[in-house]
Amino acid sequence: MIWENDPAKQTAVIKVERPANILQESKWKEEHEWLAKRIEDFNRVFRPLVRKS
Repeated sequence: MIWENDPAKQTAVIKVERPANILQESKWKEEHEWLAKRIEDFNRVFRPLVRKS
């Protein structure tokens, strides 16, 4: 996870990266599973924080 914080703007960019070749169809299922897991993780961790704002 990469967390880029800008206190001057009171903003942050939070991202997760993984190298992938979208042309390699044989890996699509694996890539989609990875992406779905990251979305679930972000939702679980950040949803309660966003609701507080």
